[in-house]
Amino acid sequence: MLENINEDTVYIKLDDYKDVFEMMEVMKEKLMKVKETMSMINELRQHEETELEIWKNSVSEIENKFAFIENALFETRKKA
Repeated sequence: MLENINEDTVYIKLDDYKDVFEMMEVMKEKLMKVKETMSMINELRQHEETELEIWKNSVSEIENKFAFIENALFETRKKA
């Protein structure tokens, strides 16, 4: 009777199978939570990049205004 058993056949206890199945379900849930967390982090990063770009533009605008004022003062000093 054992001669008919395929070498690839694996036998496990039903209790072990249930335990493995339950562990797989827990792992699947944890993977879903990890994916959700990564998605949230990605959204936050995108929001952060947008905010940083706004700040960068504001600083650039201030620099331009400062340079304009500096040039205006320098020109006034040259004329005096």
